[in-house]
Amino acid sequence: MRSDASGHQQIGRLLGCRVIPVELIEARYYHLDTCFCPLSPGEAIWYPPAFDEYGQRAIREHVKNLIEVEQPEAERFACNAVVIGRRVITNTGCDQLHSVLAIARVRSRCHAAR
Repeated sequence: MRSDASGHQQIGRLLGCRVIPVELIEARYYHLDTCFCPLSPGEAIWYPPAFDEYGQRAIREHVKNLIEVEQPEAERFACNAVVIGRRVITNTGCDQLHSVLAIARVRSRCHAAR
């Protein structure tokens, strides 16, 4: 159902919200959470090259504040983060993203996988 546009709309009706299907075009980014992470309503971190042209347009249209992750950090799955309030926990090696988040007043920290 997750790859079927009509299934997406069915889920949207059940949840009472709009669902906008997007397509991932990079094999490395096999789930949405590997290249997109909502931080708060209207704010997210993302890696645009993981999405097709329509997906990029749709996300830009619906998310007011997008923070782009650079390729080396995207490859470290920087977008596969955990968000707790204004705190963002990422994998190690995402220093550039942490700097951008600090400017945006989001507390970030890295976590080494064990």
